[in-house]
Amino acid sequence: MSEKKITTFVGEAQAIEGLTFVFVGKTTECDECKLKPVCIDNLEKGRVYRVVSVKDKVHSCPIHKDHVRLVEVEIAPIDVLIDPNLAYEGAIITFTPLLCHEERCKYYRYCHPPGLNPGEKCRIIKVKKKVQCPIDGVLMKATVIPQL
Repeated sequence: MSEKKITTFVGEAQAIEGLTFVFVGKTTECDECKLKPVCIDNLEKGRVYRVVSVKDKVHSCPIHKDHVRLVEVEIAPIDVLIDPNLAYEGAIITFTPLLCHEERCKYYRYCHPPGLNPGEKCRIIKVKKKVQCPIDGVLMKATVIPQL
C-alpha cells in the first residue's frame, strides 16, 4: 500500500511477510554495529512498519537472541477515527488526534494511533464505517498512510 520500500534487518522471529511492528529505537550496542546504516538509520522511532518481503541474508546480532534477517518493509496503514467531513478516499488530510483521555474507551486506539503523529499529513486509502463516539458524536473509521 505504501509506495516506498525500505531495506532493513529484523529479528529472525519477526521476518514474516505481513507482520507489523513499531520501531522502538536503537540500543547502545547499535552504535558500533556495522549493520547500523541499514538496520537502524533508515527507520523512524515510533513509526509502524509492515514486512513486505523476506530476503536470504542473515547476520548475528547482540540484541536479538537468534539472528537478524534482511527484509523489505513499508510504512504500515493505520486505522484512525476522523471527522466524517474529511472522509474521502484519496484525500490528503492533516491528522489531528481527538481531545479524548478516555483510555478505556474501545475506540481510544483509533483516536491516538501509534505510528501517526499530530499534525502529520496522511492519505486516506479506505473509508470504513461510521462510529458513534460517546464524546464527539459520529466519527468515521478510515485507514490512512502517513505521507513522509
